[in-house]
Amino acid sequence: MNNQRNETIENYLEAIHILTLKNNNVRAIDIVQYLNYSRPTVSVALKNLQSAGYVNIDNNIITLTKLGLSVAEHTYERHELIA
Repeated sequence: MNNQRNETIENYLEAIHILTLKNNNVRAIDIVQYLNYSRPTVSVALKNLQSAGYVNIDNNIITLTKLGLSVAEHTYERHELIA
């Protein structure tokens, strides 16, 4: 269960990182479209990520904290090596 939660966190953070590289400004709807998840699911996840210190949300713009960026970059690099 804990591994599944960690994988979910990593997937969200990696998605935010990729979207940031493409768009600079990432909003919840961008994550909804990128991951093909429902808006309520993404909203709950973002609140949890914010509470855990992985993301900041200001004026509906989502940015990764240093912690979030570190996890996202590590996940992205790991996926690039696999691909």
